[in-house]
Amino acid sequence: MTSIISPSISLILLVGQVYSQPSSLPMAKSWATASHLAPFFFANELVMGKTEGRGKDWHGHVTAVTVAPPYRRLGLAKKMMRLLEHASEAQDAFFVDLFVRSSNALAIDMYRSFGYVVYRRVVDYYSSSKGPNEDAFDMRIPLKRDVDKESIHGHGEDNRIEADAFPDYSI
Repeated sequence: MTSIISPSISLILLVGQVYSQPSSLPMAKSWATASHLAPFFFANELVMGKTEGRGKDWHGHVTAVTVAPPYRRLGLAKKMMRLLEHASEAQDAFFVDLFVRSSNALAIDMYRSFGYVVYRRVVDYYSSSKGPNEDAFDMRIPLKRDVDKESIHGHGEDNRIEADAFPDYSI
């Protein structure tokens, strides 16, 4: 399910059986010399993530999760997220995070129903050529290693950070 690509980054890629060449595969291959595709039990869904960070910031990151419209509201996204969380725990991560547009109430509610909380607001994370940039919410769920739940002790939507303030985990 995972491929370790460096001491600080590993790649998690779960692809539904219908996808022979998902559009995100080139991006995944750019992260690593090798990636591992694992067949999932359903069709028309994709979850992609990686583990990254150092120390207590070692975490799983959801890069993409999508389910084709005819297969939505069947619990597939939740199952895929749980698989990614499980893979992150196998990598001894403290938490899993994801970024979501601050205007995407449907997705925010879905992630909250999975146990994720808004840790902080990332100002101007999503760029736009058709108007103002949009903020993202950094949403997190603590894993077993984070016994004291330190990874979610942000100040939620009021905790603002600039997009360029993130640490660089590149190799």
